[in-house]
Amino acid sequence: MRYSVRLRSRFPRFAVGLVTTAALLTACGDAAGETPVTSSPPSSPEVATATERPATVAVQGFLFQPDVIEVPAGTTVTWENADKILHTATAGEPGSPSGLFDGQMDGAGTSFSHTFDAPGTVSFFCTRHLHMRGEVIVR
Repeated sequence: MRYSVRLRSRFPRFAVGLVTTAALLTACGDAAGETPVTSSPPSSPEVATATERPATVAVQGFLFQPDVIEVPAGTTVTWENADKILHTATAGEPGSPSGLFDGQMDGAGTSFSHTFDAPGTVSFFCTRHLHMRGEVIVR
């Protein structure tokens, strides 16, 4: 107990709480050898499912959010630019656009929409920022 008193006097209370929480999480396995529960990010991207028409993809912070969206056939997807610079939503892959659509959004508050009538998966990207990529899965 004396050690606990000394620890609290040297560290802020939130640090003591963090150390205690970490110790408890480390000890969360049972005697059968189960591994402790940890909070790690999922290994695969989350797919947003849009059940209502229209569906929206935010373009913000040089990212498409969500980067994968699943919609029923006949849905109009709208990309809404929240960044202050030009982005595009272009069908295909960098270096190989498909020609299905190529929407430019010139700054914050601009948008582009496309209606997906046929089932399948359509990849899209930003022609100005090639790391920005996404998919529309049409059911």
